[in-house]
Amino acid sequence: MRKLEIEQNRDIISKIDTIYISHLHEDHAGSAGLLALYKKCIHGSGIKFVGMDTRPYLDLVINDSPDGTYEYEEFGDYEIIKNDHGSAMPCCSILKDGIYYSGNTKCSMLDTDAARKAKIIIHEARSKSSLLHTNINDLARAPADIRSKTYLIHYMAYELETLESQAKEFGFAGVLKRGMVLHI
Repeated sequence: MRKLEIEQNRDIISKIDTIYISHLHEDHAGSAGLLALYKKCIHGSGIKFVGMDTRPYLDLVINDSPDGTYEYEEFGDYEIIKNDHGSAMPCCSILKDGIYYSGNTKCSMLDTDAARKAKIIIHEARSKSSLLHTNINDLARAPADIRSKTYLIHYMAYELETLESQAKEFGFAGVLKRGMVLHI
């Protein structure tokens, strides 16, 4: 995020007050403690975490941190939906202000009440089969009105071109990429 701030001459980190953690795999929670500490030290305010309980992890990572570096809120005005990431690690999705984010899941979350209620859906996807991530073919079974408000994401850069082509073919809203800003 700091790199994006510099590259795009944008203020990002100071505006973050809440972070959703879908699960504790390193690629989802690995920098959470550092980000919370950076924000507290540089911007003078902490971060609130929602979703999976990050407190034991954060207490290990930033054990000598100043008071108020982070807080945890189990639900608040967020709807937390448990899902299956295909591993023993607990995982969840979140619905807030009409935006539904799937987290990481091995199965489609598009056939849920949260997806039907959402104005915008952000769902992780893979262009090929995976044990831990949703295949785009499974997502494509959702009704057209659900697909048309669903943006796909994933970190596999080598799949991006294929995923974009498939997203267009199946009628999804698009594919979100690093640095993009989704205007709602």
